[in-house]
Amino acid sequence: MSHPSNPPSSRPTILDLSTRSMADPLRVLAERALARRRAGLPADTLIAELAAHGVVAVLTGKRLVEVRERLHGWTFADAAGTPDSSTLAAAARLRAARLSRLRAQPPETNA
Repeated sequence: MSHPSNPPSSRPTILDLSTRSMADPLRVLAERALARRRAGLPADTLIAELAAHGVVAVLTGKRLVEVRERLHGWTFADAAGTPDSSTLAAAARLRAARLSRLRAQPPETNA
């Protein structure tokens, strides 16, 4: 599996599901990813696609979940407080830079 480092676009977005049309492709994508998460199934590909479209978090009712890149994929993380989209985007860029450095390091070997 490749591990693309796709930091959110220059237009970070908090995707508010309550204001999006049921047919909105990003809403559909977010709902699929959230459903997989609730079912305990992997959703990294769907979450990575959200990130590639600039989504830094998803607001579901009063709950905010952040889009987070990890060393081996993507995940949602419950947000602490109510950060704005620029704060979330800055954090995503920092994580992407750190993960890029980690990926560039040779794998550890246990000899």
